[in-house]
Amino acid sequence: MTERVKIVVFAQLSESQLARIRAVSPTLDVRYVGEPLSIRENRVFLSMPAEDAAVQLRPLLSDADIILGYPGDFTPPYPTPKLQWVQLLGAGTNHLHKTGLWRSQVTVTNASGVHAVAMSEYALMCMLMLTNDAWRLLRQQQAHTWERWHRPTLAGRSVGILGYGAIGSEVARLCAAFNMTVRALDITFPAHRLNIGYLSEVYPPQQLRHMLALSDYVVNCLPLTESTTHILGADAIATMPSGSFIISLSRGPIVDFSALTVALKNEHLGGAALDVTEPEPLPADSPLWDMPNVIISPHMSGIFQTYMDRLTDLFCQNLRFYLGGYPLVNVVDKGAGY
Repeated sequence: MTERVKIVVFAQLSESQLARIRAVSPTLDVRYVGEPLSIRENRVFLSMPAEDAAVQLRPLLSDADIILGYPGDFTPPYPTPKLQWVQLLGAGTNHLHKTGLWRSQVTVTNASGVHAVAMSEYALMCMLMLTNDAWRLLRQQQAHTWERWHRPTLAGRSVGILGYGAIGSEVARLCAAFNMTVRALDITFPAHRLNIGYLSEVYPPQQLRHMLALSDYVVNCLPLTESTTHILGADAIATMPSGSFIISLSRGPIVDFSALTVALKNEHLGGAALDVTEPEPLPADSPLWDMPNVIISPHMSGIFQTYMDRLTDLFCQNLRFYLGGYPLVNVVDKGAGY
């Protein structure tokens, strides 16, 4: 008799999404946790005492082969002796770096690519709002004022993309469609960037400031690692053209927020769109909230209505690879940190 493959799902999936997972193979034993255990930001039980969480988690995880989602640290009291693979619900992994899961031999895959369309559309929305001074239009409408002015365009301007993975490459595609000059910095350069697609040029990390000096817009799509923390600091921001813009999508600490605030106050930067901040949530007394040329959103550029459908598609594809003995997609490189 074929041994059952046990999957524990820590994610809020619909019955139809669960059915799609179960339909991959009759050998699957899918155990749904989901809503009853009160998931908060992809983690379960973090507000519970460890001993209480252990009592409820132990029977679920003790013989699990696969976990969809992330239920906390994988060190005692969370024994998972059979665990082979964890599929994360998001793309970021910095929250795992100090966990037992990160130190283990368990394969971790992320949701890279699922967010690409939504986050790139968000980036373009912000670029258009900042460029066209959307607030001025709203103020005029509220005041019943009919006043025209000469607006700038994205066409003919330049964008520098930090990180050329799934999100960065989709941002590049959309910017190219607006007839912008598109450049990118790739932290894996030159290992696998033979086809630079929509880019006029791709740079290694050592040439960050050179790229920034050429960029009217800088879009942050980098993973958070020790080497990318505060990569957009005071000196880097100072090399950007006067009146340029920063759009930050991936992780807050990649931008030095003290330096960013200064550059916005002294008008070296023309504005910023911040979907991620440091810390999160952004403190209520931060001066960034009240700046007229700053867009702030609560880390939601990658959240969209069909997210869990897309994640289910990715998981089912990887599940077929796993059962067939083929390499998984989106395997996290624990050595690189993402």
